[in-house]
Amino acid sequence: MTQFGLTESSATEIVERSRAEHDESVGVHEFTRALVESFDERQRFELVTHLWRIAFSDAGLDHFEEHTIRKISELLYVSHARFIEAKRLARDGGAEG
Repeated sequence: MTQFGLTESSATEIVERSRAEHDESVGVHEFTRALVESFDERQRFELVTHLWRIAFSDAGLDHFEEHTIRKISELLYVSHARFIEAKRLARDGGAEG
């Protein structure tokens, strides 16, 4: 809510809609395709950085989380160097570059 300036009701609605779409989804391709068409490189990099922040938020990084973020990053056409940069920024608490 803080990161995107959402009200509690807006955040709840987004989570509920996301869960419903997830239940009907067979993968991340349809979602990443829409993001590639809508986001520029900087926005896709910021999204990957946010995914890393979520992964690090519980003080542990699971191999499945890293694999999932890597796959999403590839589908978003974020370079490996930027993938690593996003991971470092999220881990160290830096601002997006």
